[in-house]
Amino acid sequence: MDELSIKMIMILFPGIITTMLLDKIIEHKPWSSFKYSLFIVFNGVMSYAILQFYYMAELLIEVGRINFSIENVKILSVWDFNSDKAQIPYQEVIKAGIASLFWGLLLSFIEHKEWLSSILLKLNISSKYGNYSTNYQLLKLKRNDWIDITIWDKDLFIRGIVVSINELNGLCELCINNAEVFSMSKDMKSLYKAEYISISEPPNNLIISTTQNPTGE
Repeated sequence: MDELSIKMIMILFPGIITTMLLDKIIEHKPWSSFKYSLFIVFNGVMSYAILQFYYMAELLIEVGRINFSIENVKILSVWDFNSDKAQIPYQEVIKAGIASLFWGLLLSFIEHKEWLSSILLKLNISSKYGNYSTNYQLLKLKRNDWIDITIWDKDLFIRGIVVSINELNGLCELCINNAEVFSMSKDMKSLYKAEYISISEPPNNLIISTTQNPTGE
């Protein structure tokens, strides 16, 4: 690895922070190496752009709108970082690294609220709601609420509170609290109760619905 490549990695450090943060705190399907690299570059550029806009806003507040001139704005040296002789702007990297944390938290908040999907649906631009199955969307909506789950090939009916959900390798993974398991072929006879149950099934083997009458209430 040559010196310029090492410097470029240092420059992209803010993008690495944001991408790793998003990878840890948002629910998403596994990213390919190519997509991960694209996210690092994009988030790195956005972090420096946020820092650049901060300098512009700082000058605007200091001199006022009338005296403001774009020519007087401090331009980040990272925008002209294209040679082996260029020095790493450590202060800019550190400041952009701080900005990248806030950028990552903002993206995570938007993803959690599903604002982008909702806006696209309302504008009829897209009919897709996220990257997961309808089972996953229902479970996500009703997390920490009582739900009913039918597992067809096991002749089981489970009632409980979903506390954790995941989709991995074509399977819907659930962790259910205060679970009660029934046998469908035995007139819904209660088989047992458990504080927690974990199941992993293909989505097409499940029927998931809300319930208004939790067991024992």
